[in-house]
Amino acid sequence: MRNPIITVNFILVSQHGGKPIIVDDTCYQLDFDNPTEAAKAYEALNSTEIQSLLKALMFKDAKRVVTKNLLMRLDLTRICREKGATEANPATKDCLNPQLSLFEK
Repeated sequence: MRNPIITVNFILVSQHGGKPIIVDDTCYQLDFDNPTEAAKAYEALNSTEIQSLLKALMFKDAKRVVTKNLLMRLDLTRICREKGATEANPATKDCLNPQLSLFEK
């Protein structure tokens, strides 16, 4: 049996009817106070470069192909910077704050 093509889809989750949406423990999440920051990180994580990197690092035969260790290999601060986030722009400067990130260098 052939393994299906695996894709990693990052999505933006906000509120519904003014109430927060809660995800279960099968999801990894990053929290942002600023919607512009969340959108910048979303754009960066769904970029062709990051998707290609994740596909190259995945063990496609594993029970769980996307793991915390895999995601921790991403440097979100660098990704955001490469997608145009700057300290001078108040709408994107928080994306460069490593404390917002679950991911580490």
